Amino acid sequence: MNTAPMFDESIVGHRLSTLQFDKWDSVVDSFEEKKYKESILGLLDYIDSTIIKKRGNKEKTEFTIPHGSLKVHFTINDKEISLDAKFLKLPQKNYLPMLRQITEINFSVLNLTKIVLHGDELFFEMKSPIELCEPYKLYYIFSEVCTNADYYDDFFIEKFGATRLQEMEVEPFAKKDLDFAWDRYQAYLKEGLQSADYYMEKRLSGFAWDAFCTTLMKIDYVMAPQGYLISDIKKTHGELYGDSSIEEKIIATRKSITKLLEYSKEKFSESMYIPSFFHFSTSKVHCSKCSRWI
Repeated sequence: MNTAPMFDESIVGHRLSTLQFDKWDSVVDSFEEKKYKESILGLLDYIDSTIIKKRGNKEKTEFTIPHGSLKVHFTINDKEISLDAKFLKLPQKNYLPMLRQITEINFSVLNLTKIVLHGDELFFEMKSPIELCEPYKLYYIFSEVCTNADYYDDFFIEKFGATRLQEMEVEPFAKKDLDFAWDRYQAYLKEGLQSADYYMEKRLSGFAWDAFCTTLMKIDYVMAPQGYLISDIKKTHGELYGDSSIEEKIIATRKSITKLLEYSKEKFSESMYIPSFFHFSTSKVHCSKCSRWI
């Protein structure tokens, strides 16, 4: 390998965090002073200063906020906060295996919310007295709903034939960007396989591991895929961090990357769009008053 791996600038650009870290202490202060609604509104303002004006009603009691493939709807009154997010409609046939997996998610993945079945429609739901909506807790409720609903919906659509309950608020790729993404997607995967095979022949398994990791991270950086493709990529990336030996992890990852290469352009295109996000931090923010981190 006498050449460096391919590198391209991101097609979708760079998203800046909308979090306003200097407002966190005042959110906590409002809650401790029992100004519960003020604290909740302050939390929304902390996450994104445009939410209250763009996504709420005039009374500031009802909000609908898009995140990826779903929309989070919640209401506030003097006594409680109620949250729901339309998730999926069950398929007409063979829906019992899907419901079993939904039950597993409720009892293992979810901590503060739950998936509820109404007729043949699934919703993420949470209801709480307003005095129990401590800012840290509410922040993680929003994060739990958005992260898991956006991750699992494409899985259930692909595997069981479920359907969405609402239209996504997304921006499609321009044709030239889609063509470029498809070309680079295939090139990155082929390059990753060739690099890993080269290093494994020389028994440099650590370098082969790096080659696969770099391949998956490049795809995420350059084209930021969504939908079922990003679920497959995350699953493949997770195989690199399993408990097995590095050689076994490389063998498993190679099989998964080979499957990623079998995507048709049509199926690939279904995951190429730019969604709206209810932003959450990937770093910790310190609360000076209580010496906690979020």
